[in-house]
Amino acid sequence: MFLFSKFLLQRKPLIAPLSKCLSSTEVFESIPAKNQDGFHEAIQNFKKSNKEPNHYIDFIYAALNNMDKFKVSRKLEAYKSLIEILPKGKYLPENIIQAEFMHYPRQQECILDVLEQMELNGVIPDKETGVILREVFGQYGFPLRKYHRMLYWMPKFQKISPWPLPNELPDNELDLAKLALNRVSNVDGKSKITEYKVVEIGKDKTSWIVSSQSCLQKKLLNGYNENVYITGPHRTRLREKVVEYFILKGVPNKDVKGPSYPFKDDPEGSVHVQEDGTIFATCSIGNPTKESLLSWVKLLEQDGNPRLETTEILFVVWMKI
Repeated sequence: MFLFSKFLLQRKPLIAPLSKCLSSTEVFESIPAKNQDGFHEAIQNFKKSNKEPNHYIDFIYAALNNMDKFKVSRKLEAYKSLIEILPKGKYLPENIIQAEFMHYPRQQECILDVLEQMELNGVIPDKETGVILREVFGQYGFPLRKYHRMLYWMPKFQKISPWPLPNELPDNELDLAKLALNRVSNVDGKSKITEYKVVEIGKDKTSWIVSSQSCLQKKLLNGYNENVYITGPHRTRLREKVVEYFILKGVPNKDVKGPSYPFKDDPEGSVHVQEDGTIFATCSIGNPTKESLLSWVKLLEQDGNPRLETTEILFVVWMKI
């Protein structure tokens, strides 16, 4: 009993305590450059300071949480670097029973989460990704099975959207507004996107207005005899980014039930004539205020909509203007 107790007191821990090596969070916080090179530098620093296999999983999950910060969430090389952290050959199943019962489940679930994040960000794996997964988990590993499903389905859905977005969304709000209005107004192929520069009243700052209107909408507006409304801000989502926009529309149409689509050149059958009102124009504004919305109306009036000069305009907005 004494010898057994002495052994328990003297034996070394199987896993090195995290205090003796850089933690996963510290590895990423110690990198000054938050870019792709900095992300790969963090991986190399971790490999040098951590030799224990049990720390690999914690680091991979920390890396997944920091990918947006380093702007590599849509970079295939970053995901492959994470998968290559795991040693090759150690997690291979020795028989079909081990393979079906998820040999080394924690490691496989971790890489499944890596592939899941790739899928959510639209990153399509390449052949090298499959080679790495096969070397780590074998040909019957669950990550390799998910890889085959991703490789089959993701290219089919990559070009299926009628409003495709660039792989990297712009950070500029003006460019985002153009993309959003193009998506909102795309139902009419003749819609024109126009950019205006306006000076804010009482300030020396210049703002922008992005407006969308088609020739058919101008025709509907100039023949309209009732009040018009400005409603908003409505919201549309471009992946993880939200863009707000406003609508210039008429009163509800009691004779229209449900969405209408143009089957002939008659404006009364236009797609713009909806149950909740006829849509005349849409816009997105850099600094939405009552003055900027009135500036938008003035610009529309100068751009082929003289009916707005004598039309009463009502604001239906759910924000402080």
